Amino acid sequence: MTKLLSLVLASALLASCGGSGGGRYAEDNEPDYSSHEPVEDERDDRIAELEAQLKEAREIAAELETRQSDVESATNDLNDNVDRLASENWRDVIPDIERSTQDVDSAQQDAAVSAQELSEALEEK
Repeated sequence: MTKLLSLVLASALLASCGGSGGGRYAEDNEPDYSSHEPVEDERDDRIAELEAQLKEAREIAAELETRQSDVESATNDLNDNVDRLASENWRDVIPDIERSTQDVDSAQQDAAVSAQELSEALEEK
């Protein structure tokens, strides 16, 4: 009688669970991980977002390096023109110095803009 009662209870339990182990396993007896998919999707989305931000920051950093090189080049040109004052007529050199000074100012402004863009990109989220 005890065996019969155990068999009936086991059958009832299996029937109420759908015979699939309480829903823990899919029909092909593989573990059902579908409850974890939303967490994985959110993590994958966050990873993709961070990778996009990193790519943007790297592009801006490369632009900043270019701007820094431009500042150095313009500064070297200015120094060369100032050095010309020692051997050339100042009336011939001053216009070149003025032009070089404007080039340095422009290059510095471009570098500042690139630095600000990089800073903003790094501050995002």
